[in-house]
This record gives sequence, C-alpha cells and structure tokens, in this order.
Amino acid sequence: MSSDEPQASFERVDDLPPTQQQGDSHTKSLIKGITWRILASLTTVLVSWLVVGDVAAAFQIGFFEFILKVFIYYFHERLWVRIPL
Repeated sequence: MSSDEPQASFERVDDLPPTQQQGDSHTKSLIKGITWRILASLTTVLVSWLVVGDVAAAFQIGFFEFILKVFIYYFHERLWVRIPL
C-alpha cells in the first residue's frame, strides 16, 4: 500500500463495516467448532490409545468427546459474541 492511499481507521465497533460488527455467524462458529474438534479429538484418541492400550476404546472415547465438545464450543463462541470488550 502506498502512502498516497487512505488507510482505514476504526476506533469503535460502530465504525467497522457491518459484517465485522456482528462477529462470527452461527454457521461459521459451528464450522470452527467442528474443525477444531476433529484436531483435538484425534489428539484425544492418540492419548487414550497410549494410556489404555486399546484402539477401539480410544476411538469410543474420542467419539464421545467430539460430539460433546462441539456443542460446548458452539455455545462458548456465541456467549463471547455477546460480550463487549
């Protein structure tokens, strides 16, 4: 960007473009939750397998953890959208 071009300056949330004022959409929060849970659940499966020594049990633990934490993350994201910082 050259020095001749005006630079956007946002000092308040009201000054942001409308798409940035509202935070993430419900769909984006859900997708972020799912992709994060895939990565985190694969880590849980690996740790469970190392601790328990049973691959089937490790995947059962990972599956339960995946489903539960997707919903926990979604509601956590939606709560943070409402908090003005």
